[in-house]
Amino acid sequence: MKKGFTLIELIVAVSLSVIVMASLFSFLFALLKWRDMSTGKLRGLNTVRSAMQTMSREIKASKGISPVSDKDRIIIIFDTYTISFDLNAGKIRRIKGGSTQYLTPDSSVSSLLFSYQDPERASFSIRPDMAGQLLSGEAFSRNGT
Repeated sequence: MKKGFTLIELIVAVSLSVIVMASLFSFLFALLKWRDMSTGKLRGLNTVRSAMQTMSREIKASKGISPVSDKDRIIIIFDTYTISFDLNAGKIRRIKGGSTQYLTPDSSVSSLLFSYQDPERASFSIRPDMAGQLLSGEAFSRNGT
């Protein structure tokens, strides 16, 4: 008797190996796609949280909130200048004097709302596009302590 594998046995073994490898690669690519999507959402959420911290910090350092502020825009007053925050094309915009800075560089915010309890206290909420959750914050100007 001859020792070894028949052609049929080799074809079956190679076919099974190809099927197993294809399944593993398919699973791996799905996992990598999910990781990239999650990383993008997390990066966007961190950017929005950073914008919230910037707004809180500047409200706390200000003298107060301008009475012309409304639910879509806040204007905070300092000794010699003002800073405003609003939502422009899905981006949180900060305007100080003539310069404009976007705190969220991509269009990652679906809503930005402000509410005012008094001239020294502001609450704000941001709804990022990438996550359905609503992020909220509150800050007092230095006059409101």
